[in-house]
Amino acid sequence: MTNPHPYAKLTPEVVLDVLDAATAVLVIANQELTTLKSASRLAGVLRQRCGNDRVKLAISRHDTESEIQTKDVERVLGGRIDYTFPSDYRAAVGALKAGWDYAEATFTKQDPFFLEAMNETAGKILIEGNAAGVKGWDIANTF
Repeated sequence: MTNPHPYAKLTPEVVLDVLDAATAVLVIANQELTTLKSASRLAGVLRQRCGNDRVKLAISRHDTESEIQTKDVERVLGGRIDYTFPSDYRAAVGALKAGWDYAEATFTKQDPFFLEAMNETAGKILIEGNAAGVKGWDIANTF
């Protein structure tokens, strides 16, 4: 059975071909420690693959009052921050709405996928996450 979704063809080889052809690769992180840890690893791998000059860095939801300042992010990510996107909820929602309205007016849906309500499970909690983890642990330890 084949998956008609266009991302289904996004094999590691295709991703590498795209990276090789790109003139710039943008790593976007925020000022949270876990994000910075992952972004640091990603930026390092991309620099090895693409070179320092093609890897650009950005901070999303940038907060000038954060304990983690831009200079700290630059130190962790190993380079100068090229772009910052402010933490402005109203502006973000406005941009989202403008983009949605534009897409709705301009594009026609091409793929066969649709979002549908999950009516069979609506309003029911099948199993709470921590309980599922405990049950999984219990099962794993019985063998």
